[in-house]
Amino acid sequence: MTYHRRTFRKPAALSVIVLILSLVTGAQARAQLSLLGSLTSTTQQLLSPLDPLLGAVTGLVAKLSGDLGALLGGPADQPVAVIVQTYNPPGSTELNLLNLLGGLLKTTYTAVPGYSATVPLGSLLQLANDSNVERISLDSPVKAHLDVAYRAVRADRVASLSGGWGAGLTGRGVGIALIDTGVQLHPDFKRPIGSKPIVEVEIVGHETGLADYFGHGTHVAGILYGNGYASSDSLSFRTFRGLAPDAQLISLRALSPDPATTTSES
Repeated sequence: MTYHRRTFRKPAALSVIVLILSLVTGAQARAQLSLLGSLTSTTQQLLSPLDPLLGAVTGLVAKLSGDLGALLGGPADQPVAVIVQTYNPPGSTELNLLNLLGGLLKTTYTAVPGYSATVPLGSLLQLANDSNVERISLDSPVKAHLDVAYRAVRADRVASLSGGWGAGLTGRGVGIALIDTGVQLHPDFKRPIGSKPIVEVEIVGHETGLADYFGHGTHVAGILYGNGYASSDSLSFRTFRGLAPDAQLISLRALSPDPATTTSES
């Protein structure tokens, strides 16, 4: 006797189940999207009255320099040194407002309308709200940095190089012609016995020895040729060395004490 096993059409049953789940899931998704849209609309309605206020605050912040704006959010009573640029010269109205906000006037300017002052950090936006205020910048400290030009132009690295020329490029074997007001003898220009001395050619004036009645030539000579002797003692905070202290300096004094000269003399 032959038995025939009955087979069920499982794919059809699975398709029905998937269809039912899709309908249920789709309905839930539509409900969630509808709820999200409703919440978004409600949020926009609640925030819309604040738009003008947010726009005004953004406009006030835009009046602050970037470094000053970065300080916002700090302690409200923190004093901040600022420079306030105004459209018109600041008068009693602006200065009275500064006083009411707890600010302390430092200087008023005439060449450029504005003033400098110290203002509590929490009062900056109120100060910026003045219609006559164009810009508020941080009154940052300014320092001289050219005193470290030796390192800025990488002369320290060149001086430490080694090769066929010896230990470091310090101007050895090179002559530097300096056309200026002359050179005055200075401790930084003294060299050991046997070294090549400074040669001075007096195109203007014919004094014996080194001379500089204006000072500019000596200043430039220090940048080129100074060995840092005068700033190497225990009282000095830094050694100021020239770029090529081992070179030979040739000073051509072509400018008189004015400092000036004529075309025929130069």
